[in-house]
Amino acid sequence: MAINKRKKQTKSSAETNENTSANTSSEKSDDSARPDTSNLSWPKLDTLPVIDDPALHARCIPVLETLKEQELGLGEFVWAINWGNEASRTNKLMQTARKDFRGEYLIPTLHNVRIPPRTKAKGDRAEGAKESIDAFALSLVGNQFREEMRGFERHYEGLKPETLTEDNFMDSIGFNRIQSLVYTWCPTLFMMLYMLSTCYYRRERWESNGSNADFFITMIICCMAYQLSSYNNAMQRLLGYYFHAKHVPKAVIGLLAKMNLSMSYSSITSTLANLSKSILQAMREAVAKFPVIFVHDNIRIKQAVRSQRHNNQTVTDNGTAMTVIIMPESARPAWEDPEAVRALRNHIEAQRALGRPLRVTFSDLQHPNRQARVLTHKLFHLFDILCAIPGFKDIKILSSSLLQRPSGFHELKEFITRQFMLGTRPFDESSYVGSIMVIQDFLRQVGLDYGDPLVRLTLERIIPWIGDELTVRRLEMLQWQRQEESNGYDRLDPFIFIFGWFHTLMCLASSMFENHRGTKAGVGFAHSVLVLGRIGFSMNMRQQRPDYHTVKEFLMHEFEARVRGLWLWATGTTTLDELKTWIEDPDRTVEDIITVGKRIQRERVSRQAVSLYEMEMDDSPEDADPVFLSTLIQTRDMELFWDLRHAVKHGLVGHMEDLIPELLMFFTGGRNGNYAKQMYRILQVLKHESTDAIRHSIREHCWLVNMMGKKNTLYPIDQRQEINNKGIRVSSKLVS
Repeated sequence: MAINKRKKQTKSSAETNENTSANTSSEKSDDSARPDTSNLSWPKLDTLPVIDDPALHARCIPVLETLKEQELGLGEFVWAINWGNEASRTNKLMQTARKDFRGEYLIPTLHNVRIPPRTKAKGDRAEGAKESIDAFALSLVGNQFREEMRGFERHYEGLKPETLTEDNFMDSIGFNRIQSLVYTWCPTLFMMLYMLSTCYYRRERWESNGSNADFFITMIICCMAYQLSSYNNAMQRLLGYYFHAKHVPKAVIGLLAKMNLSMSYSSITSTLANLSKSILQAMREAVAKFPVIFVHDNIRIKQAVRSQRHNNQTVTDNGTAMTVIIMPESARPAWEDPEAVRALRNHIEAQRALGRPLRVTFSDLQHPNRQARVLTHKLFHLFDILCAIPGFKDIKILSSSLLQRPSGFHELKEFITRQFMLGTRPFDESSYVGSIMVIQDFLRQVGLDYGDPLVRLTLERIIPWIGDELTVRRLEMLQWQRQEESNGYDRLDPFIFIFGWFHTLMCLASSMFENHRGTKAGVGFAHSVLVLGRIGFSMNMRQQRPDYHTVKEFLMHEFEARVRGLWLWATGTTTLDELKTWIEDPDRTVEDIITVGKRIQRERVSRQAVSLYEMEMDDSPEDADPVFLSTLIQTRDMELFWDLRHAVKHGLVGHMEDLIPELLMFFTGGRNGNYAKQMYRILQVLKHESTDAIRHSIREHCWLVNMMGKKNTLYPIDQRQEINNKGIRVSSKLVS
């Protein structure tokens, strides 16, 4: 724990501006370069060898006699010449003497005066001035270091607890920025610590492997700043929160605090408690101010055995983890339009009362414009795989804009999702009772369970609720069972339940692999798993489902390999080198490549290819090849998975909507009835049970999240909940 702390003087903004304008010339840039330590060693000051020159001695004696006659000591004489006497400042002779003294003889003289050199003469060494010169040097260096630390303190601001609630607080305490401040304001101290903490051998080793001691030295200076004032606490507070998050024992944190590497345990816990309250308040304010999305999922937490009592066994508890996602202000017209929402609800209820509920029609499934968009979009996957072949990226013709995928009718722009994790509750949401408890507790935690917020929720707002198949099915059934209730809240009118796309991808991959598993000796996926030595696949995936990422990688690699082979087939080549030569032909045009791609799609990678070959089999049964037909079907299905995953990753939500009819048919044919119902339900909501604004906002905000703000870092909302669940399980495991 830091001791002997001194508080920084808090200045008003006016004083700060005044001082800033007055001291502009003394300010330094925070982007200073690192002090040069490439040839750093202990300073070797130049000195002169001791000589034995009688002639020089004879010339010095008269000077000393003259000084004695003038009643002037040598020390007073040197002091007066070197600016000790104002009357001697402008004299030309004095100036020449000062310049000569500061030149060649200053440092050697200090060396000799500090420790007189030994001679061949016997007897004790002559008395020097080591103590006084060392004290002066120490004072000089200490003042230099203290001035550097003062400059560092002025710019190394402390981290206040309320700063943690700001979205960009990490930008102000990044290690690179702190290290830059050290380089800027403590260059001499940095080099001195570098010399003291390293040696030539270690520096030579670091230069060979690109390492250095900068992190260690920066931490030392941060610890020194914290020792000077507890307000200089950015690194200590951040590390303290990290240690607490990793469940470092209290005693260890106390030891680290005494070493100035962390805040005290009590400070950390009290700050985090206040932080939790402030985040809860910020969450409730955001829920009241902006349109929101609710997400929850079942979570299983394993509680390890802590002793050998018969009633204390290892158990796995079921609970519910909940998350709130804040939509931007631009989404408000879609979700908080009372008149439009009321008219839509009345229309839906009237249709249900007449026994003619709104249903998905054939035109919703087989719309020609949708089919044309999907077919065109899928064609560019073939070009993407061709351009991604190693050695093909530098081929000029492949960079043509004609081979780049055009924009779809609805693509997400770059954004960063804002989320709040709620408290985990011991509710089993797989039951109807548990689902009711989840809804009630969810509204209580976000502050929508009483008073005006509850009335406004019931009459003016609609909240999309995201979950997996079981979650959505339970909530929709509750909503259906409560349609005879007297008020909108009891009927669950404010909620639209939406199935998550991550579980769509999981079911699609699992069902696809199981449908085309085949045998190890056949042409199915089981044969490829055996040949390629893939691991992680069970004999029956319906009983023991493998990891989703294992199946995903297999399907992605298998489809990419098949498309490469189809490019060889379509161009009449046998190797990738021959294919590269074919593309680089001077007479080759972009239109030639597009024509080949369309042929591959038409004859090998599409529903059309399967239909055409089935027609050929009917016309010529004797030439039928069931193995080839099975290969076409496998490639067609894998393209669907590739296409959906690409759309999810890049935020092509319009194309995701276009794929819903194909997913509906796939799940229906693959005997995945529950997931087929969810696809039907999504299609029904988009086509018949939502306004145009809600339909657009569902695609824009309710399907994907982006936690990094980049173009290709999107993933489904229910996958975000699974990631949150993982963090909860890891934290619970560390605690237990």
